[in-house]
Amino acid sequence: MTETNQPNTLFIEVTGAGLAEVDGLYIPSEAPPQKSESGTLSSQGYWNGKMAWDRADGKAERSPAISYSNSYKAWRISRLDGHLAYEITCDDELPPTDREWNVYKMGVAPAPKVDIHYVDPRQPCPEPNVVFVLGGPGAGKGTMCELAEIQLEWTHLSTGDLLRAEQQAGGPTTEIIKEYIAAGKLVPNEIVVRLLKDAMEHTTRSTGKRNFLIDRLNLTGSKFLAFTVKTILKARPYPITRPGSFGRG
Repeated sequence: MTETNQPNTLFIEVTGAGLAEVDGLYIPSEAPPQKSESGTLSSQGYWNGKMAWDRADGKAERSPAISYSNSYKAWRISRLDGHLAYEITCDDELPPTDREWNVYKMGVAPAPKVDIHYVDPRQPCPEPNVVFVLGGPGAGKGTMCELAEIQLEWTHLSTGDLLRAEQQAGGPTTEIIKEYIAAGKLVPNEIVVRLLKDAMEHTTRSTGKRNFLIDRLNLTGSKFLAFTVKTILKARPYPITRPGSFGRG
């Protein structure tokens, strides 16, 4: 029986393999329907009932080049000549990104790192949908954000959390952030805006989520604030919302 599944719209990036030819971008498989070793008839973008991927450069002889084996209960990555190079035994719906892969018969150590992208890395990131949560102390901003995160799966971004994360990561603006915070001053607007934009793009590319809530946005200067809103939202701002008007859209 032919598989019927939702379209495969994910992208896989493989890096750090001992066999350098395996590294690269993989796109949803376009292999024609055929039976696998377990007798399952594939469909476009799928193999053995799970998503599958071809090399974006088309150099691999095996299609799909990343796929799941029902017989071996493992995800597998092939070399350019079609021989299998790396595998990981599991029943995950997607290739694991949080565990170490194993070197297979025709592979070379070390095993690669696998990342999943919800947006084609070759294309610009889709524009975000952003709601700025405003209100005085005790107005319920935190409660509204928490409810939207839990019930609607919106992503809440806190500038304070982003600034702390940047310091811990030792980013390029770490020392500037520390100096301003130690002096009790607001961190320069340009830094805050960059951190917000980077966080939104990372979230969208790695999870597919595009709805964001931003509160406690402390920026100086009305002109800069207007520029910031335009920069973050571009041409797709949400209208001003009233309590309870959030949606999943």
